[in-house]
Amino acid sequence: MSIHRTTAISITAFLVLLNGASIAAAGELSMDDAKSVAAYPLTMDKVQRKFAVAADLGRLSVTDPALQSQLQSINEAKSLEAQIKAFSAVPKAAAVMQAHGISARDYCLTTLAIGYALMPQAPAQLRQTNSPPDPSEVAAPPEHVEFVLAHRDEIHQLTAAIMQARKEAQH
Repeated sequence: MSIHRTTAISITAFLVLLNGASIAAAGELSMDDAKSVAAYPLTMDKVQRKFAVAADLGRLSVTDPALQSQLQSINEAKSLEAQIKAFSAVPKAAAVMQAHGISARDYCLTTLAIGYALMPQAPAQLRQTNSPPDPSEVAAPPEHVEFVLAHRDEIHQLTAAIMQARKEAQH
């Protein structure tokens, strides 16, 4: 397995576990949600804001079991809109997002767009002909994959910063 694929899988798993991308983890993305993710314009500004929020929430959740529980409950959301509403309903999460200038919608869509762009896709020749499109493939348009590949080092550094923030908060 190549180092890039290993890194992609590691980052995807970390994003899914920490950052509220439970829809991706559970494979429950609807086609409508997949289309919303695919249409979402990824920018480094949004990515940096999203990761800053994730680092703060990671740090805060280490010392605040109630917040940790609230963030974990977001994973029960079964749709993009439910996840956005769940994030918005957590006062500390809403305050952190506001402090970093990102909406719950942008936070969730950025997380999902990066996560799906990093997920390995089956080669076209291995897919059954006439089979309906898979939402996880729809959610990873070429421009998202290209964006993530072009910014993989920055995304890796931002992911490492989240892990470091959590580690520091534990001591």
